[in-house]
Amino acid sequence: MANNNPESNVVQLAGPGVPGMEGDAPLFHYDVPPEDLPTLLADPVKYLEQRGMGREQGIAPDGRMDILFTSANRVWDGSQWTDEDGGIEPRHVCCYVTDCQSVCVPHSHKQ
Repeated sequence: MANNNPESNVVQLAGPGVPGMEGDAPLFHYDVPPEDLPTLLADPVKYLEQRGMGREQGIAPDGRMDILFTSANRVWDGSQWTDEDGGIEPRHVCCYVTDCQSVCVPHSHKQ
């Protein structure tokens, strides 16, 4: 798997090539810096492909991707969920993707 963006911290957690998890559906973790969020949301399939997660890896096989954030007003501060009045301003977002769905968790601390 090519990862041309090391700051994305792409890790395959399950699927072909993962010892003991070869028969499971492809599952990846990736990080998104806040400045990349508009790019991710504008064209998630392209964003993921540029980071080595595409059709060949079992991601977005039909060319579409849904992005879901765990909360619109909560962030993980490293030990607990905290409310962010007025919307979130994450310092870091980590996401998990399989098939055509990414679930993303905003963090208020840098990992």
